[in-house]
Amino acid sequence: MSTYKIIYQLVKRMLLIISLVLVMLFLMNNPSLVSDIVYKIGFFNSLLIIVVLMINVAISYYRIQLILKLLNCNISTNLLLREYSKSIIMRYLPGGIWDHASLVASLKEYTKSSFKTLSLVPTLNVISLIIIGVFSFFYFYISLMKLSFIIGTIVLLIITLIYFNFYNLKKIIYGRRLFMNQLIFLFTLTIIQLATVGFAFFICMNAVVKAEFSMNLHWLDVTNAFIASWVAGVLAIPFPSGIGVREFVITHLLSSTSLPTKYIVMVSLVFRVYIIIRDIAFFFFSRIFYK
Repeated sequence: MSTYKIIYQLVKRMLLIISLVLVMLFLMNNPSLVSDIVYKIGFFNSLLIIVVLMINVAISYYRIQLILKLLNCNISTNLLLREYSKSIIMRYLPGGIWDHASLVASLKEYTKSSFKTLSLVPTLNVISLIIIGVFSFFYFYISLMKLSFIIGTIVLLIITLIYFNFYNLKKIIYGRRLFMNQLIFLFTLTIIQLATVGFAFFICMNAVVKAEFSMNLHWLDVTNAFIASWVAGVLAIPFPSGIGVREFVITHLLSSTSLPTKYIVMVSLVFRVYIIIRDIAFFFFSRIFYK
């Protein structure tokens, strides 16, 4: 292993340990706040959050299923459901890419398609996430000059990826296996997918804020803040499920609401528990359905 790779691995492990230690210290210093926030969210809101999160994962599954159909990768619905649910659990491993790697490896085994073709699945996902995440972040700092810069950067990024044949994307598009209207539909599904998880977070956050501070948050502000933090967490490769990164970004973006930082961080951590419950439930559901 080269010196560069050794340093890279050490830095990843250090960042992971630091983020986990900071989260643990925060929880230890605010032990009563966890139960207080869970109580303020309540049973009805908790149930509603889980339902919205299940809709979110269903949209994500359908989007991947659609991409595979467009790529002529034949796989049964039940088998894809099983492999996709397994890949969701893999995202909790350090490295940030194990969910994508696990899904591509499984699809290659069952569909017999090439690695380059199957790699288009996470490629389209990452590109759409970056575009939506950037717009969600700059939703809080919007101006004409900044918006023009963002649009220009995104266009140059996509052109560069296509020109250099990134993950065979040029061949797929030029081969007319993916038409522009289909790409737009897939991009729209990604927006809906991120919007549902962001709205689920809004339900969680607004329930706490309404009970504790007798105020209402704007759903668009909270949803965009969470989308930006979610994408940042996905791109933060050394951190499992973006732990620490997501909390930092969402605390920064919601700082204008005058909410205490500890409440924003704690609600974000509690919301992670809802996502974990969703992922575990979806995993076992897929196993039962597969049988």
